[in-house]
Amino acid sequence: MQNISVLTEIEQKEKTNPHDLSLNLKSFSPEERRFISEQIECRQKAIKKLPYFYANRCFYRKRAFEQSSSEAVAKYKTKFIFGEQMLDLCGGLGVDDFWFSKSFNKVISYDPDKELNEIVQHNNKLLNCTNHERITGTAEEVSFDKTPSNTIVYLDPDRRDSHGRRQYLPENHSPNIYPRLEKIN
Repeated sequence: MQNISVLTEIEQKEKTNPHDLSLNLKSFSPEERRFISEQIECRQKAIKKLPYFYANRCFYRKRAFEQSSSEAVAKYKTKFIFGEQMLDLCGGLGVDDFWFSKSFNKVISYDPDKELNEIVQHNNKLLNCTNHERITGTAEEVSFDKTPSNTIVYLDPDRRDSHGRRQYLPENHSPNIYPRLEKIN
C-alpha cells in the first residue's frame, strides 16, 4: 500500500479542497499526488456515506466510491439476503461485501481492477473482515460448475459508461447481467 508520509499527508490535509493541493504536494511523485488528492476527495464524502469505513481509515477509488452502496443501504440489504456463502460478481469498493460478511459465513467477490482489489484487501484488514475473499477477475470468467447449491449469487453491475453517464438499459451495464443469469443454475 502507500508509505507513511503519504498516509500522514492524507490525514493532515483531509479538510483541504483536493483541487488546491497540487502546490502543497511537490515533494510527492505524480502518482502519490493523484492518490492523496483522490483519498481526500473521497474521505470528505465518506464521512456521511460510509462512516464506518471513514472511522477505520479505509482507502477508496473515486469511481468505485461513487458507485458503491451507502453504509445504510448495504446494512439494510443484509436483513433480506443472508446464508452460508455469497458470490458477488461485481465487487466494486466492497461495501456490500463487507456488510454481507456479517450475515454470511463466506463472501467471495470478483472485480477486474487489480488496484481496487488491493485497496479492498487492505480495507478488509483495517475492518477485521476475515471471511471475504477478493479475486481479480471478471463476472464472465466465473464458472458455476463447482459452486455449492446453497450459494447466493449477487450482481450489482456498474450502471455508468466510461464517461460517467448513467446507463438505464441492463444490457448496457458492466457486466451485462443477462448472459450471467443464463449460466446460473
